[in-house]
Amino acid sequence: MKKYILVALSCISATAFSAEVPKSDITHINPWTPFVDVQMNTPTIDPENCGNSNTYRVDLVDDAGGQAKLSVLLAAFMAGKQVGLVINGCVKGRPKIEAVRLSK
Repeated sequence: MKKYILVALSCISATAFSAEVPKSDITHINPWTPFVDVQMNTPTIDPENCGNSNTYRVDLVDDAGGQAKLSVLLAAFMAGKQVGLVINGCVKGRPKIEAVRLSK
């Protein structure tokens, strides 16, 4: 029973600070090794006070889905499509992109 409570609490705490960035335009993509910074045309959301929060960051090293997120972001940027983001955690002082939403 204690294990189930511990797992439930860790799941809750992992998502406690996640935030949704509404669908908006990507205004800037800046690749850095091993990260990619993304700026949107809406005010930046920084639920965990990461520090430098004028852009969001994709982690290409420790995030198994980092390359897929980057692919969607680049496709949307080139096509002029809006994307929504889910932000959760920090990567080297910037809010981490946990998920990217692209719709027609």
